Amino acid sequence: MKSRKIKCSLTVLCIIIVGLIGYFRYQQINAHPVERGVTQERFFKQNELVRAHAVEFVVHHAKLTQTKNEVSAQINLTLKQTGTANYGQKHYDPDFRDNMYLNVPYGISNPCVYLLNQNGKRVGYNYLQKHLQEKQQYTLYFSVPRETYDQRSAKMRFSFLIPVQDHYVKYSLLLE
Repeated sequence: MKSRKIKCSLTVLCIIIVGLIGYFRYQQINAHPVERGVTQERFFKQNELVRAHAVEFVVHHAKLTQTKNEVSAQINLTLKQTGTANYGQKHYDPDFRDNMYLNVPYGISNPCVYLLNQNGKRVGYNYLQKHLQEKQQYTLYFSVPRETYDQRSAKMRFSFLIPVQDHYVKYSLLLE
């Protein structure tokens, strides 16, 4: 009887100790969460060289096409990574498409549908890993539903979120 009480007491004590260690470890890990919000928006013009943190790019041409059901955009740009690529909230991620959007203010922001290189071939992750440090021309395609476009409260824009330490700077080109 006495040994059973000791075993139960030791089990409860172990559970309490493990719980306390887990609690303090949780507090330690989550003491300083990283805020990755957008701190500012900078507008640029077509054919203007944008020198941002670790990347340089120029939007050469932006074309909007409207149909009954959707509005699509084609963006031709040249991009060169000048430092470490940290796109998509990941370290050393070269896939800059994760940070490019067709931005409909107070509506939705749609990501890139697909990306073509200067030869007109679809670009994937492996291609970006190999060629990101080179100056490359790309064509990006975006689309949004027509009803979203019609309900916008400001001009539609192409936005590129550039990671800078613990936040983003949004670079935007007005499309209208």
